[in-house]
Amino acid sequence: LRDNIPTYNSHSIEANIHRIKGLSRYFIYMNDDFFINKNLKKSDFVDKNKIVLFYDNKISYHKNKTPTKTGFQNAWRNSNEWLNKNFRDQKRYIYSHSPILIDKNVIEELWNLLPNELLNTTSQRFRSINDYISIYE
Repeated sequence: LRDNIPTYNSHSIEANIHRIKGLSRYFIYMNDDFFINKNLKKSDFVDKNKIVLFYDNKISYHKNKTPTKTGFQNAWRNSNEWLNKNFRDQKRYIYSHSPILIDKNVIEELWNLLPNELLNTTSQRFRSINDYISIYE
């Protein structure tokens, strides 16, 4: 994985962020365009022992993998295709661009389920038509 550094592909970074030494099992993840201007509480991220997710009212991308789509759109499409094939075929909503509580064990399980897909994602220095989402967008 060190051969892929530096990377400018947020999907690659997100697929490997759980490997940071000393990172607790549960951590708050947010992109670099966030500014926290009030105190945060556990209840902002966990409700009744479940992680709180914020969704947009948009259906996530699930058709037409093409270079004219953004890397973000293709990553959603690829991930949805895999979920539909291995679990249940359904439309899914895009997560809001917001901070999220992450469980490192979930990312590790994704590596067990999609090792080739995540290795390919990690090998791309820039977002690619073949990327997968491992956290959210």
